[in-house]
Amino acid sequence: MSASVLEREIRVYCPTHKTFFGAVAAGTITCRSGAHALTQNFLADEFWEYCCDCQSFWPSEIAREGKGREQCPACDRAAARRFLCDRCTLLSVESDEASRRKAHTILPSGGVSPACPGCLNPPGPRLLKHHCDEVPLSFTTARAACPFCEVPLAPPVSFPVSVADYLDAARSKQVEATLDAQRKLLPPSAGGEFVLVPGANGRETAVALPRLTRFRDRQDYYAYENFYSCADARAGEVWVLRPSVVEAAEGGWRLREVGQFEVRPGPAEQVAAATPARPGPADAGILFCPQCGNRKQPGDDFCGGCGYRFSPSAPPATETKPPELEPGDETELMADDLLYAPETGITQAVAQTPRRRTGLVLGVLAAVALGVIVVVLALNSAPSAERKLEAAISRGNLITPSGESAYDYYRELKNSGASRQTLSRFEERLLPLLTAKPKQMLVEFAAPGTPEPSLSEWQEASQTLSWASEMRPGDGSIAARAAYCRGRIAYLNDRKDEAMTEWKKAADLDKTWAVSANGVGLIYNERREYNAARPHLIEATRRDPNWALPYNNLGTSYYYQRRYDEAEPYYQKAVELSPNWARPHAWLGDIAKNRRAYARAVEEYETVLSPSAIGTSSMDLPTIRRRLEEVRELAEQEEYE
Repeated sequence: MSASVLEREIRVYCPTHKTFFGAVAAGTITCRSGAHALTQNFLADEFWEYCCDCQSFWPSEIAREGKGREQCPACDRAAARRFLCDRCTLLSVESDEASRRKAHTILPSGGVSPACPGCLNPPGPRLLKHHCDEVPLSFTTARAACPFCEVPLAPPVSFPVSVADYLDAARSKQVEATLDAQRKLLPPSAGGEFVLVPGANGRETAVALPRLTRFRDRQDYYAYENFYSCADARAGEVWVLRPSVVEAAEGGWRLREVGQFEVRPGPAEQVAAATPARPGPADAGILFCPQCGNRKQPGDDFCGGCGYRFSPSAPPATETKPPELEPGDETELMADDLLYAPETGITQAVAQTPRRRTGLVLGVLAAVALGVIVVVLALNSAPSAERKLEAAISRGNLITPSGESAYDYYRELKNSGASRQTLSRFEERLLPLLTAKPKQMLVEFAAPGTPEPSLSEWQEASQTLSWASEMRPGDGSIAARAAYCRGRIAYLNDRKDEAMTEWKKAADLDKTWAVSANGVGLIYNERREYNAARPHLIEATRRDPNWALPYNNLGTSYYYQRRYDEAEPYYQKAVELSPNWARPHAWLGDIAKNRRAYARAVEEYETVLSPSAIGTSSMDLPTIRRRLEEVRELAEQEEYE
């Protein structure tokens, strides 16, 4: 640091003696009360914190205690924003409360203005928001890695993105790996076919990407098909629509979430794609999805590309090698027929010569006869598929059992070329059956104090609503609820990033439904990003002003910042809308206890423990009972005094 930085006097707070004193910003700072050194090397070896509101420095407990403070120890203001300098070891904090004559403030962009209060350097140009699970705290910084959890920091990637651009952005933290098929692992291996980007979705996870940024042909995709689905694997530039996430395991990384590719052909690939190619011997007998053409692996029940369910009634297509031409048969082709030229890979016209065409005529007649047979069989099979679909609907077998469900027979009927009129007739019957139960489940789930449905119930709701959304692609209400169910499954499996994505999508699909907006705010609250949570929770109250849950969650976003005066009205509103719901009463009891309003705290805690209370199954009732006994004694003491 420069001499001007070290010579200035700063206001220091000693947490041990709880006293303030002035000191020179030098290497050693000694407390005036106890004559003990707070640091031997100010802002160089140990972390310090600075409050923008009261302009005080104090030695941080983060590195020593493994946790950060929620409020300034000097002025007790709740920290709403934090900035960690990349030039020194100072963490600046600031509250949302108004304060006059601030020398430094944390901007909405995350940087501190006009400069870091410690080293007086402006923040770096590449500011990133990071939530550290080790501390745990959220802060903005320009550092390349978090000093507490050591997770590398990189700009958030927005999808879709090309593999080349993703790898270029994460160049400093790539790990090469290869597939160990026997152990189903990706152990580190120089020159492996995978490139891992650790820390992209959390400390113990990584994004798995292909080393190849372009596919030469379909065969290149097969090395990654267990990690990525791809609707049209071909030659072209590889783009990531959704990343494949792997998690740390003994000896390497194990698949956690399957990603999705998209291949975008360039000009050269577009020309090649327009040229018909003949499958070679290696492709003979391979099974392909009749929907998107993806290769089927042994034991697969669903297509990895489009999700088509393979079943005995709708087997995947078999791609076979066409008959080879016998020597001399080339001259029997017409002038505008095409012959494959293997040496160039390009089809070329063959000149007509006056030779026998008997073989060609017989071949054409055979093809016509075969076509007639196929058409007749298809026409005869359509009523059979309709009868099977009718029977499955009558039995209530909508999505199970696999291979004999209404879903399977609907797909079979659709793939057989059934008319729009025929499909619509079945869809009109199916839609109410597919949507009634999930919608009722969602209504009951939104009621305060209702138990969480099981994971299997969420999975069933997701499947039926997704099928209904496929039938009615323009219905945002159905699509929103299908997305919410997918997000709830991810949430219950602790994949919060995926849940956040699905719930934001649901909130956009149906802008009148409050449940998805409340879910987004809930996750932000869990991450202690309370300022980020509130806009979504307020939006939920706007969409449904008579729903108690978002009001309770809004109160919690203020409670954990110790802003009790702002939290209390939201809890009271939740109680007004749902008087028997225990959770907001518990929060109001805690607020009253913190304010030493013990008689009020007794009332709230007694309401939580009353027989008429709802929603107590997920609450820590023994702790509530201990608090009730404590405030009862304190209330009696007050009355006696």
